[in-house]
Amino acid sequence: LVMCYICLLEHENQQSRKGACRALGILSASKALHPLTFLSGNDPAETVREEARAVLLKMRYNVNELTSFETTKI
Repeated sequence: LVMCYICLLEHENQQSRKGACRALGILSASKALHPLTFLSGNDPAETVREEARAVLLKMRYNVNELTSFETTKI
């Protein structure tokens, strides 16, 4: 299930990406840390970037601390 939501983070529709972020937050999916970090700084839609940051904060990860992770395409 987590991998399905991670794949949705690449969907062309921003509402789908935002919803996937939210779902991954509800699931507290640690596997999603890297993709969410990438989205938080690189998604073309500001609402998706904000949702990714909110999820990371909810999961108690500071986006600034995660920038040392190698972030490439999801």
